[in-house]
Amino acid sequence: MIILDREPDELDLQRRKCKLSELVFRHQSPHQLEVIRPQTIVQVQKYRSEDMSSSDLKTYMDDRINSENYYSNLINKPKEMSFTYASIVGFNKMEDPTKYPGFTYFFKITPKKLDETIFELVSGEDELNIMPATGLNALEQCMKQWIAHHEEFNGREDDILGWIDPRIEVVISYDIIPFAMIPEVEQR
Repeated sequence: MIILDREPDELDLQRRKCKLSELVFRHQSPHQLEVIRPQTIVQVQKYRSEDMSSSDLKTYMDDRINSENYYSNLINKPKEMSFTYASIVGFNKMEDPTKYPGFTYFFKITPKKLDETIFELVSGEDELNIMPATGLNALEQCMKQWIAHHEEFNGREDDILGWIDPRIEVVISYDIIPFAMIPEVEQR
């Protein structure tokens, strides 16, 4: 795996048509991983219980399970498994990965995996959001909406999770092998 000291260049994808092979996806984690795998719901709850009160954990898990049941129905996936969440480089307002204290992983998605991948525009503005859907059409719709309106998008504060940044959310149910990463701050 390639070790980076900054995020890959955006390739100016917002100003021209692009190929799927040009898109770079990113996932952030506090853990060093060779393969990024969706966890079980039980694993997610155990991990989240380390930094949440019991009432916040219950609210968070109820919301996550509802969302993930919806996602599972979109792609016919077993409900006991969770998902990996990622974004697209250049199509998010998330913090610079060099400022993130954990690991940032970069990967590609092949055309064969598009129908197993869920795309959703999280804009911070309900009327500009795009509901979760799978496949190339969903990706294109999210990208078009982002290009047209990204300057209007603002983050929002969540009572439990804190600040939520606008982004094209990429929801993945399969294993990912990253091609590059920015290591955690202690390893930079």
